[in-house]
Amino acid sequence: LSWAEAVGLRAIFFDPKNIDVYRLMVDVYRDKDEPQNAMVVYERICSLQPTDVLNYLLYARSAADAGHIEKAEAVLKYAIALA
Repeated sequence: LSWAEAVGLRAIFFDPKNIDVYRLMVDVYRDKDEPQNAMVVYERICSLQPTDVLNYLLYARSAADAGHIEKAEAVLKYAIALA
């Protein structure tokens, strides 16, 4: 657990709807080459902002980076339908 990840998780504990903290966590996980964790965070971001197409596109990219190709395709299809 890196310092940045620990601080981010603590911030989420105190403010679980703060999108900016989640976005920072995605950056932490991408820097650590942990696309699976980034994908989980994007899933949470999408649940908090369900009409933001860009979030779904980034979620799909993280899913693909994590090797979850079918999940990435499903999320992309959803983003297209949402747009």
